[in-house]
Amino acid sequence: MATSNKDLEQRLGQLSAGLEKLSDRLDSKCEKVGVDLEKRIEEKVGNAALEYVNNIRTSIDHTIDSRFRTTWLLAGALMIILSAVGYFGIQSMVTKTLDDKVGRDTMAELEKFKSQARTAVLEIEKAQTVARSNPLIVLQTDFGAKSPYMGALMGAIYKVNP
Repeated sequence: MATSNKDLEQRLGQLSAGLEKLSDRLDSKCEKVGVDLEKRIEEKVGNAALEYVNNIRTSIDHTIDSRFRTTWLLAGALMIILSAVGYFGIQSMVTKTLDDKVGRDTMAELEKFKSQARTAVLEIEKAQTVARSNPLIVLQTDFGAKSPYMGALMGAIYKVNP
């Protein structure tokens, strides 16, 4: 049995040495593969990250563009609405102010002018009544008092209204 232990120990030593060689080879291969793998992973991750960043940038650009357009459309519509409201608001405010301030003063003056106009109309009607009862024709011509045309004109008047 001693021989077999020795054989076993020898065999175990050979296996250990072989295992160390395999471990060293595996480590060197892993290092080489690891470095290559790390480079590949870095490239892939870098490319994926760049692609992801570009996708996000594009998405943000589209969002900003669409919101910018929408904002401008809304701002334009708001300006139109405010302009219309402002115009009509100012118009009603001016109308109200005119009615309040100018309206009171003007209405008093208009009433005064109305009464003066009524008085003038009554005076004109009286003058028409007097003129109808006493027909008088006044001629203003450049014929002159001794002109033969003056006589012809007076004859035409008497012929129409004797």
